[in-house]
Amino acid sequence: MGFIILVWFIVQTDNTCHSLPMKSHFLILAKLCARVLRRGDRKAFERGVFAISACFFITLGGCAGRGVMPLESWVGNHDVLWRWDEAARLRVGDLGGERALGTTLYIEGDGLAYIDAATPSRDPTPRVPVGLTLALANRQGGRVMYMGRPCQWQGGQRRTACGDYRVWTERRFVPEILGSQVAVALREAGDTEPVRVVGFSGGAVIAQLVAVAFQEQGREVDLVTYGGNLMPERVNAHHRVPTPEGWVKMSDFADDLRRISSTHYVGQSDKVVPPALTREMAAIVGGEVVVVAGGHQDYAE
Repeated sequence: MGFIILVWFIVQTDNTCHSLPMKSHFLILAKLCARVLRRGDRKAFERGVFAISACFFITLGGCAGRGVMPLESWVGNHDVLWRWDEAARLRVGDLGGERALGTTLYIEGDGLAYIDAATPSRDPTPRVPVGLTLALANRQGGRVMYMGRPCQWQGGQRRTACGDYRVWTERRFVPEILGSQVAVALREAGDTEPVRVVGFSGGAVIAQLVAVAFQEQGREVDLVTYGGNLMPERVNAHHRVPTPEGWVKMSDFADDLRRISSTHYVGQSDKVVPPALTREMAAIVGGEVVVVAGGHQDYAE
C-alpha cells in the first residue's frame, strides 16, 4: 500500500512542479511518508494517510507560482495556427493578418531558464510570456508571427527531444542553437515585406541576428526590442556572472546592426536590463532608446 501511494505521490509532484531540486525534495518526503504506512496497524495506516495528504498539500503549496499556464489560456479567443519545429525544438504561431502589409515577428524571451542563480528549470516556458502578449496585442493589420524559444511550450510529448537543459541555459546563445532559430524565422516570414522583428529580453539576441539576415537578403527590415539583452556578455558582466564559452558576441555584428533602423524600449525600473545598460549597449549596436514606465515584464500589461 505504501508503495502504491508513493508512486501516486511521485506522479502528482512530477505533474505539479517543474524544478529539478524540488522534485528530489518531494521524493524524500514521499519515502518518509511511505515508511509510516509499512507498520501495518490501522492507526499507523490512518497516520500515514494523513502524512501523505499533508505532504502533498505542503509540496503543492511550495509549487505555488511555479506552474505554467497552458498556451490556450494565454491565447484566449485569438485564432492562432500553431506548429512545432522539430529541428529547432520550438513552437511557432501564425496569428494571421494581411500579408501584403508585411510581417511582424515576435520572439519570446528566455523564459524560466533557471529557478535560481545556478539551478536549471525543467521547463523554460515563461510564466509571463511577454513576447506572446505583445504579439496578441498587435493591431497594425499586417501578418503577425510568434516564435517561442527552444523547448518552451513543449508539452508532455516534446520532453524527450528537450531533455538537455543546456539548450535553454549555458548553450542558448551558441551559434548552433541561434542558427536554427534564425532559419525558422526566415522561413516563417516568407517573402513578405516590410519585416519588423521584435525581441523581448533574451529574444533580442535572436531578433538582432534575424534582422541582420533579412538585411543581407536585401529585405526592408526594422528591429524593435523590449527589455532587450542586446549584448549578453555586457548584461552578464553587469550582473557579475560569467559568460559561457562559445556564446556569440553581438559586438561582432555591430556594423551590420547600425545600418538597421531599431528602437529599444526599456522600463525605467528594469533591474534585469537597466536603462543605463541599454543606452551603453545601444551606443555600440545602434538604435534609439526609449525609456518607459515599469519593470522588466511590464510590457505585457
